[in-house]
Amino acid sequence: MRGGIKINRRNLIRNELLKLNYNIGSLGTLYLIEIIAYLSSKEDYLQYMKSLEKTTYSVIAKRFNVNIETLKSNIRKASATANKSKNKNVSMALTPKTVTSYILENITNN
Repeated sequence: MRGGIKINRRNLIRNELLKLNYNIGSLGTLYLIEIIAYLSSKEDYLQYMKSLEKTTYSVIAKRFNVNIETLKSNIRKASATANKSKNKNVSMALTPKTVTSYILENITNN
């Protein structure tokens, strides 16, 4: 059952990113999905949000065998692309941190 929860969580995250016009095929979007899934599994995820590089980026970078700068760069590129083509109903700037916070709030309150 635990695996099903993980898949369901990733699907929720993926759907939220699609609503924000993220390209699901992008490497940066994949990293963002993993970061949000990782954070959503933490009871105190708000504490992790205070220092994403130390608490989360390093874990995900290690998981994908990339350095933190590459991970961050790919996420920023995915966010910039989504920002350029975002729906007019989306008023927030699509930065990695705002998107992460927004999605965590949406999926943890459901």
